[in-house]
Amino acid sequence: MGPTVADLVAGIIERIEDRPLGPGRPPMPTTEVIATLRFFLREGVQWRELRAADGRASGSTLRRRLDEWHTTALLRRIHAVLVRMARSGPDAAAWDVVVDSCSVRAKHGGELTGPNPTDRGKSGTKYHVVVSTDGLPLAVVPSPANVHDTKLFPDLLRLAQVVCNRPTMAALRGVNEAG
Repeated sequence: MGPTVADLVAGIIERIEDRPLGPGRPPMPTTEVIATLRFFLREGVQWRELRAADGRASGSTLRRRLDEWHTTALLRRIHAVLVRMARSGPDAAAWDVVVDSCSVRAKHGGELTGPNPTDRGKSGTKYHVVVSTDGLPLAVVPSPANVHDTKLFPDLLRLAQVVCNRPTMAALRGVNEAG
């Protein structure tokens, strides 16, 4: 059986991340962390209920690795590499994109909340999304719910253009060396 998507993502993460081995317990294999993330998203289990098992990390390990990946912008780079891989075939056509947004309630507040004009002024967050017409998500930008869509439209298009650029060998080498 060939490699799975989780194996592909784990391989890309390991190439970019290049974690040095130090004293103490060796880190959990990235493939197991990705499998745990997939299980967490699919099953909707709470963080504290995720127990380490064969082929799966604990909730605290998953959360710690996600925090590390977020602080180094690794997930954004992985997304760009995967989209470029999907679009780099010989039959890749020009991109058409769809830009939309949705507002969600934010009961507990936070930095990216504001009065939602569609929900009687209750606190909310808006997610602005740009997706290619063949279904690939290109960029997401959160904002307070009272930010008009046109304010973030240029940023969304710029992010989509960055992701849409065809990879060159030099760019792929740069991704590998940037870790």
